Amino acid sequence: MISVSRSLRLSLRTDIPGVRSVVRQFVPVVVGRGVVQLSGYAELLLASLLAVGAVAALGYAQIFYLLPISLFGMSVAAAELPELSRLESSDRELLGVRLQEGLRRIAFFVLPTMACYLVLGDLMVGALLEGGRFGADETRLVWYVLVAYTGALPAATATRLLQSASYASGDTRTPAAVAAIRVVLVVGLGVVLMIQLDRVVITGPGLAGLDGLGSLPTALHLLPEPARSAEGTLRMGAVGLALASAVGAWFEFGVLRRRLAGATRVTLGGGSLTKIALAAGAAALVGVGTRSLAGDLHPLLAAPLAVGCALGAYVIVACWEGVADARDMVTAVRRRLGR
Repeated sequence: MISVSRSLRLSLRTDIPGVRSVVRQFVPVVVGRGVVQLSGYAELLLASLLAVGAVAALGYAQIFYLLPISLFGMSVAAAELPELSRLESSDRELLGVRLQEGLRRIAFFVLPTMACYLVLGDLMVGALLEGGRFGADETRLVWYVLVAYTGALPAATATRLLQSASYASGDTRTPAAVAAIRVVLVVGLGVVLMIQLDRVVITGPGLAGLDGLGSLPTALHLLPEPARSAEGTLRMGAVGLALASAVGAWFEFGVLRRRLAGATRVTLGGGSLTKIALAAGAAALVGVGTRSLAGDLHPLLAAPLAVGCALGAYVIVACWEGVADARDMVTAVRRRLGR
């Protein structure tokens, strides 16, 4: 074996400019990047004050919610960070172009995910979780929480890229400050919404099966202990926490977007996003039609069928509209099949 690291030596010196920069920016970057997890922990803590089942419903929904953020938002942001860091501070137009491309790439994967969560989320939750004491009502509650979280997906994923652009420009404090404000906003708004919605009980399928426990309280107070611990009742308090999280995500996205839009002098949007949104709408329609044809199939069979048809329709419509990402995907699949 040949040693290639004889010249490397461990050192604790901090007088090197690069080391000082890393140490100084470490904490702000951790706070900015970890805001989704910090917000999730705060929501779970608040959910523990609600009726039985709120923590479980919120935790299960967060699994679905965090998946596209980790897969699409973080991956695109990590891939773009080196390229963004190479740009000179004067290359504002080029920075704006790269941000537009990154946001389009994220939207290409996130918008169909949103469509599936909104119209097929109960099937997906049922296929993965239903069984034993986890029945149809529990599936419906997790789906309601997931629908509330889904409203935050475009903002939560795109914010990862906007943070990378801020880091590339040397600004790590602004994303950290905005992230801290977001956590405070989510906690404050979450307390208000969770207490109000924890008085709404699931009694049957669909939105028609939601009953309120009398009039909503004028003053904020938790439900009495017997109501919180009653067996067989599922309440909507966790949905309030998810809604607060969605508001916080859009707040963070809006602040960072406005700052970067002014710095790049380029509008962070474009016609491609409209095409992708139309394709995602077509996917939702196909998903609804497929699930109606599936009838009473078990979610373990109905979910793959409906989701597969919806995503297939999405790729077809996106290709027909000329979305470059869809065409590249189809070309890559053809090459692999050709082998």
